[in-house]
Amino acid sequence: MAERSSSSSSNFAKGIHSVVVTGGSKDADPTRTDIARNAFMMAGACSAFSGVVNKIGGPFGATVIKDNQIVSCSHNTVFRDHNPTRHGEMCAIRQACANLRSADLSGCDMYTTCEPCPMCWGAIQRSGIRDMYIGVDRYLAAEFSFSDKAYYDEIALLHNALNSKEQAQPVVSNFLTVRVGNPLKALVQDQLLGGDSTTSGDGGDSAWLTVLQADTTQDGSPQAKRSPSIADQRISAEQHAEFSEQLVSYAREMIAKHGSGAQPDGHEACILVDTQTGGVVGRGSALTAGHEDASGGFVTAAVEQATSEFKTQFLTECIAYCTVEPDPMNFCSLLWAKVPFLYIGLPQGDVDAYRNRTPGSQDGERTHRIFEKFFKREERKKQEQPGAVDRVVLRDECADLFRLFENVGGFGQLF
Repeated sequence: MAERSSSSSSNFAKGIHSVVVTGGSKDADPTRTDIARNAFMMAGACSAFSGVVNKIGGPFGATVIKDNQIVSCSHNTVFRDHNPTRHGEMCAIRQACANLRSADLSGCDMYTTCEPCPMCWGAIQRSGIRDMYIGVDRYLAAEFSFSDKAYYDEIALLHNALNSKEQAQPVVSNFLTVRVGNPLKALVQDQLLGGDSTTSGDGGDSAWLTVLQADTTQDGSPQAKRSPSIADQRISAEQHAEFSEQLVSYAREMIAKHGSGAQPDGHEACILVDTQTGGVVGRGSALTAGHEDASGGFVTAAVEQATSEFKTQFLTECIAYCTVEPDPMNFCSLLWAKVPFLYIGLPQGDVDAYRNRTPGSQDGERTHRIFEKFFKREERKKQEQPGAVDRVVLRDECADLFRLFENVGGFGQLF
């Protein structure tokens, strides 16, 4: 073990001289661009190295660059902060936004030691970062037991299910139970979007779609749970209605205070409810969460507030209420926090319908664009071969971070 760790350390010392970039060769003379890219990736890798050794977080570091200068450099701090949103890319984006005093990072590039999860990828899209360079792709990361494929698949499953009106059978999720519909749906339409209740779906009191959390059969295959989650059983129908009203009232308060104006997605809001106490433990609005920080969203803000309250990164006793379907960044923060139950007012398709029939409305436009990019990216990934990912820098050195992580305790640090 000690020998592997020592080897990992020595690789970092000599890593700046390595050239591992797409289209290049280790045997070729490095260009100035190659050397600069290695330096930028090495900065993030060294940051992650420190985080792993000090047991602050996983083997993930990221650097944001503008005009060939480092704007920010940070690493995963999930273990230290007990916060599932503090991934390396999220921390680097937050730091860059603070340093540049803007949530707009267009013109910046990112160097990250590992291909990002959907939450971090979504934050990168929201920030406007131009190009992204990675060390370890998703295929190599999976060999070290870091696979985000299930999360990418889950987001696609949920989005397709929520925006299809022809579900013959309940959809089975691997992570959580999701319900969409009234009373929250009618409240969002009438009080936030200013529309009627006839855009889509049914007009009854029950949800028109339920995505059931998966259980496992004796042969290991997934099946829908026969009963609701324990967390959901603690909340009555009357309480669900009360929390729906609280959520919409909070969203209206934020619009009145900050004004949706030219800001898109002003109707997006989330609350997290602790089912053991029946109290709201986290709130977030798109009008405040992402105003100065591209990694801040209406759900991630609520998750951060709740995890700070409980001093844990897992919110297994909570229910999330969202006015509308969260985008990949926001939704994945719920997955990382292990929230078992999600109640949504409107799917993205209904928000798009409202936006299309309301001249000048920007509501939902950013989320719509991010979903389009998400599905285009995943379609390209289906054709991609492991090891053939574009913009790879210092792959071997970044892989050593995962080996080091295993040597110092790995996932055992979580418990």
